[in-house]
Amino acid sequence: MPELPEVETIRRQLEPLLREKLLLGAPLKALLPQRLFSLKRYGKVLFMEFETFYLKIHLRLTGNLVIKKLPEKERHLLAIFRFEDQRLFLYDIRKFSEVVLLDKKKFEKQVSALGKDALAISLDDFRQIIYSARRAIKTLLLDQRKIAGLGNIYVDEILFRAEIHPLKQANTLAEEEVEKLYQVMKKTLKRAIELRGSSVRDYVDAFGEKGLFQKEHLVYGKRGKPCVKCGTELSYIKVAQRGTTFCPRCQKI
Repeated sequence: MPELPEVETIRRQLEPLLREKLLLGAPLKALLPQRLFSLKRYGKVLFMEFETFYLKIHLRLTGNLVIKKLPEKERHLLAIFRFEDQRLFLYDIRKFSEVVLLDKKKFEKQVSALGKDALAISLDDFRQIIYSARRAIKTLLLDQRKIAGLGNIYVDEILFRAEIHPLKQANTLAEEEVEKLYQVMKKTLKRAIELRGSSVRDYVDAFGEKGLFQKEHLVYGKRGKPCVKCGTELSYIKVAQRGTTFCPRCQKI
């Protein structure tokens, strides 16, 4: 699933190409030609701001948003967005991607339902969220209503780098652990954006290219392999029904 770094990569790539361009057509018949003002990202969701509406695009599990000059009839093609001099294609092999037209009030309601964005959250807000949660830290970090943008890939990577067990209860973390987790989260997300995200399955960026951060994964998808820090075999469990890889020696509960 595209997480914060993947969606932010796409937003940054599209913004200079689509900014202030005229939307000539879209899969939603209600749309008339309107000018695009901005591309916003909250958590894992992309919002296009037009003159009188917002367009929400959620890539879900296997969606890809790509600028191409290709015939309009292709496999897994869900939608085409036509701008003055660009065409934006939405592909999804499983057809779970969401495209929704929103007025300003609905846009604000949807954004307010999300937690603080993981890339923008302050340390004070992060600390407050951690200490108010009586549940496993991984479960908390995956909750989009608390902190928006993190999914299974980056939560596993962040917890390993911060040396925190995924099952450790959030409100029992020491102050220095919370600060380390916060700094590691920001650093990991920024590095992943620099490398245009992680391509472990279907994800490609807005130009159809694979990201590179998967080459720097330390635990995700590496169950049973030796820990890069201590050599201990990496363990695998389910947390919040999500496969979770961690080092039992480096990440003690």
